[in-house]
Amino acid sequence: MWKKSTDGINKDTDHKNGISKESNTNNQLINDDLRSMYYPISEDFLRQKRRWKFLEWFPQCYHPCSINSLYLRLLAVPSVSHSPLPEDNRLTDRPLSMPVISRKFTNDAISYDIMLEDLPEHIHIEILKYVHPNDRFKKISLVSKYWYYIVNRGFRHHKASIVEIKSLIKQCSEILQARNHVEKICISASSTKPFPENMLMDLFPSVMQHVRVLDIGFYAFLSVILVEFFLNCFPNLEELNVEGTKTIGNSVYSTFLMKGFSNLKKLFISYSEPFFREDYRQFCLVNRPIEVLSVDGDAFLGNCSATYLSTSSFVNTLTRLYLDGEGLNDFGFHALTACKNLNLLSISFCEDLTDISLSYMKMLTNLQHLHLRKGKEFTSEGLLELFELSNEDMGFFEKLRFLNLSECPSVNDNVVNRITKSCSKLQSLNLAWDWSVTDVGFTLITERLKELRFLDVTGMNSITSSALLYVPNLYLPNLRFLCVVQCPQFDETSLQMLQLRKKDLIIANYHCYYNTVTISGDEVSFGERCDSRYTYAVIDLLQQYQGFCCMSTLR
Repeated sequence: MWKKSTDGINKDTDHKNGISKESNTNNQLINDDLRSMYYPISEDFLRQKRRWKFLEWFPQCYHPCSINSLYLRLLAVPSVSHSPLPEDNRLTDRPLSMPVISRKFTNDAISYDIMLEDLPEHIHIEILKYVHPNDRFKKISLVSKYWYYIVNRGFRHHKASIVEIKSLIKQCSEILQARNHVEKICISASSTKPFPENMLMDLFPSVMQHVRVLDIGFYAFLSVILVEFFLNCFPNLEELNVEGTKTIGNSVYSTFLMKGFSNLKKLFISYSEPFFREDYRQFCLVNRPIEVLSVDGDAFLGNCSATYLSTSSFVNTLTRLYLDGEGLNDFGFHALTACKNLNLLSISFCEDLTDISLSYMKMLTNLQHLHLRKGKEFTSEGLLELFELSNEDMGFFEKLRFLNLSECPSVNDNVVNRITKSCSKLQSLNLAWDWSVTDVGFTLITERLKELRFLDVTGMNSITSSALLYVPNLYLPNLRFLCVVQCPQFDETSLQMLQLRKKDLIIANYHCYYNTVTISGDEVSFGERCDSRYTYAVIDLLQQYQGFCCMSTLR
């Protein structure tokens, strides 16, 4: 019996949930309820707390990747409990009001009954992961000497996220002062008024040798005093994210760009104010082993974003580069060819680049990941030449896996034909708003790109859902995300049948709602979700994969 949901887009949230078991242990997509099954994201996964995660930074075009860029979204997601099981009410329900420390655990398990004190250490650790870090220190450590020993061993704490600084000074300080082995730190201050630097600096020991990652994105009161403290406290820092920060004074960024952090490998300084061209020039003169650099959003750099790099000390170590692109022309793009070891190049606005820049592209023979957005001056001839397969260019096409050519009006069926022939191993493809592509090109994508995991065809008004008829049985067996937002010729029934055939596929439909399907016995009902909780669950699930950064931003 086929049954379509008629009670609104959130009907599938009204089902009661029983005890679930996971059939996909990696992603927890499918929830086998005693009565109902929910796809593509299970109610069980939705109930999980969206915890802070230190993932590799892969920003989408003109968007940040700091953990703090998700902070307000996390606050906006209300707490929810669909299950009568007592574990849903554990102390981890309030992760955003306290400093959070993540821990590494093993996944071993036992299947026989023994006394608590007889459990091996890794089982105790597995139990303790369900208790909030503050309560581990304040309560659990008092249960027994053995638990006190486990809780207070600093080498098991590797990551810390510090939020609500004003109200938690004592707790944060106790944890950080005792944990000499913290490797990753994220600091978030949501206050709209400045507060003394000492309030933050007093949380930390004078030196934390093991800290490798600092994320202070969107911090609004960055000062020279605070930056100098970080330089001394984290001498071995390798990754720094200061996206969206605002400073008190004009020389704050130059304080760390021109000195210190000698081991720095990754720097994200997008949308930072006030960040000057001279700061960037001085940064490029300092000898550091920079591998990843993002200055997307810093539109004032123009050609200098590339020309300064071409003579920098890290021109040979740079592997990932994110540029804004405004004011960058063919002359500036040519300078980028000095960065021979780039495997990722992202330019958010290619409006001043022409086919001449495309002719330079194949000189970057190690590219695996390419974003060329808003290339309005590119011609179909230039794009055809770029993707022309030849013996000399085999390296370029063999390695390319992730491609974003969104808002490039000259991308047409002929260009798609060339791309799908030359780059048959693509795992992620974004052709959003490329209106010249028709069903001919769309069919070539579905039939040739067997390894495709992410596909974004937002705004393409000349394609239909007919090319998806044999997905996943014959084509696109690995597809996990399909974005057809503002695609007027996709019919709802075809998308529902596709969802039913490939239940783990996440589909963003015309209205940017997510298609859902619920199976209860022999009844099948279809619905949609557009609430913030579901959206964040989608992002939480997909952002761990390379190639998701090629997709359009999800609301």
